[in-house]
Amino acid sequence: MRLSRSLYKICALLIVSLCFYSCTTVAPSFSPAIDYTDGRSVIREIEAVRSLIAEKPLEALLRAKRLTLYSETTAGEINSLYQETESAVEKLFADAVENGRWEEALKIFRSLAALGHTPAQWTEQKLISAQQNEWKEKKFDALIQDSARLSGGANDAPSLETVRKMMQGVVTVWVDRGMTIEKGLGRADRMIGSGFFIDANGYLVTNYHVIQSEVDPEYEGYSRVYIKLPNNPTARIPAKVIGWDSVFDLALLKTEITPAVYFQLGSSEDLNIGSRIYAIGSPAGLEQTLTSGIVSAQNRRLLSLGSVLQIDAPINHGNSGGPIIDEAGRVQAIVFAGLERNEGLNFAIPVELLRLILPRLYAGGETIHAWMACYGFSVRESPQQEGGTELAYTVTGSSASVIPAGAVITHLNGQAVPSLEALQAELMRFSTGTIVKLSGYAPSKTEAAPSNSDTVTGSSTGADANSSADTVSDATGSTGGAERLGHSWEKTRQDWYVQLEARPKQPAELVYRKDSRARAMLPLYGIYLESAGGKKSFRITDVIPGSYADETGFSAGDYLEIRTMEVQKDMEAVYTQIYTKRRKSAYLDTFIDIWTYLDNPSYF
Repeated sequence: MRLSRSLYKICALLIVSLCFYSCTTVAPSFSPAIDYTDGRSVIREIEAVRSLIAEKPLEALLRAKRLTLYSETTAGEINSLYQETESAVEKLFADAVENGRWEEALKIFRSLAALGHTPAQWTEQKLISAQQNEWKEKKFDALIQDSARLSGGANDAPSLETVRKMMQGVVTVWVDRGMTIEKGLGRADRMIGSGFFIDANGYLVTNYHVIQSEVDPEYEGYSRVYIKLPNNPTARIPAKVIGWDSVFDLALLKTEITPAVYFQLGSSEDLNIGSRIYAIGSPAGLEQTLTSGIVSAQNRRLLSLGSVLQIDAPINHGNSGGPIIDEAGRVQAIVFAGLERNEGLNFAIPVELLRLILPRLYAGGETIHAWMACYGFSVRESPQQEGGTELAYTVTGSSASVIPAGAVITHLNGQAVPSLEALQAELMRFSTGTIVKLSGYAPSKTEAAPSNSDTVTGSSTGADANSSADTVSDATGSTGGAERLGHSWEKTRQDWYVQLEARPKQPAELVYRKDSRARAMLPLYGIYLESAGGKKSFRITDVIPGSYADETGFSAGDYLEIRTMEVQKDMEAVYTQIYTKRRKSAYLDTFIDIWTYLDNPSYF
């Protein structure tokens, strides 16, 4: 079983011995920052909003909302414009409801709710219930299963009858990729994994990397996917890829058979470190293989989004995509990775991540995750105070550019998000295009956040974001992440409205294309820079703890020059050549090649 390249990008710096077992970039649509104090800029923005109402009503609504918040001119015209855009969005909502487009209706409803207005006679729960009724009609059992916990000891072994029954619901996924020619000799190219049925209609789950050749636009060879049933392993049954998610390494397949057994989805929240689990799959193509072990660790950050379980159940080539079940036979996780040279060190995707994206997988096509086009890190002033995510950088021209660099986000739509992981988990609930309300603390006007310069690092801030602002006194003088980085300024409680965008597969490549090399150094390597006089000469003002720069010995006060920076797609990495004088190296002249992968868990 091989680990996918996208997963390897995240964990290679931590686990250098990793061996691959388990095997569209959308540009921000927002314009550059608007000067809401300039009458002509406001008039141009009003015209731009009107031009968007027909094609992009939600974006028009958000921009009209910002005009009402930030502009002090032409108030009457702006209020009229906001009502016009709001009316257009409500009509779109009504049309989505009338035609049963429940996912779109939920997106619009949540956007209106974030702005303080909801359509009459509707609640989010009513929309979810209507969507579930549609799933029942289509017999999508996995989408309507009750995830309530079952009684029973967490370490009780499943009965032999349960094991025999559930093993009939696990299949071998077999991908025929034709022939590979090496040194003039041809050999069969096959990818073997496992999968398991989740409803009576023949839908089954496996890993994305197992069927990647079926949907990867860059793959130009032959590819056909089949499954082999446990009661007839010699027959190849054609299957079709319905939906896939390269971030979570999951895929949904469909076959035209009625499975004898299908699995119910449990909840990995039932599991604790030491809980006994069972893995079913086809290691090395050997069907109906059962192995057991325990949960060794939880919340391992090996994916770009979300966390995974570490398990010690024996995992081998062919186990990819097989279920991890509990004592009741419910799926608690999906096998996706193992370390070849480290026996007993294996990983599984929690079933909650599958539950989260399953409606999108059933809808078909690639699952696109939402993001704010930002980079940041968790901060907490003290154990007694709320934590949050310090925004260090936003992609130029993105919707989140209204949030100043150094701001600490503590709530999303009123829900507390005390860490970067919590913020990412909450964002994963929303689809792209949704408007959300963010709350937190911003640096005051009198003092700037560290390196808050469009020409160097930080957020390309547009509006002053001055609505509903309350200055917060802090007896300790603490300023969250800024003080931790050696800076201090008065905090201001703030709200911001942002439209979520489509997360690219490789965020760092977007940063590389959109920004100057100097600004890109912050999200790529965790370095805050200020100009040292020359065009390519800079001085480091801060280094984010735990970042690439921190782990390679850079510190505040170091001097550096950026010589070259380039993306190497074959390695899926950004390489940068710098000349530097580092304090920890006695300021000796040094030329260094540094590199980072095109994705990491600090983007949100």
